[in-house]
Amino acid sequence: MKLGDLHGFAVASALKALASGDPVGALDWMDSIPESQRPRELEAEAGYQAAKLSLSNQHWGSAEERLRLSLSARSSPLVQQRLALIRQPR
Repeated sequence: MKLGDLHGFAVASALKALASGDPVGALDWMDSIPESQRPRELEAEAGYQAAKLSLSNQHWGSAEERLRLSLSARSSPLVQQRLALIRQPR
């Protein structure tokens, strides 16, 4: 199996995980792809969805990390605003 085939399989698996409501699983699949070859939109969406899960469970540190990941892949005013809110002192 070629390296490109493995990357394609990982992307397809990440898309499937995201579609089934498992953004953390999607990020795990994305981690198997070299950073320079990851689909940026997919990485941004998976990071944002994973951050929302972290927020709902009050896992502030992981939410911040995942929002930063999402922003590094795609600029978004909404994500920037949520990140700023997390960083505010409680």
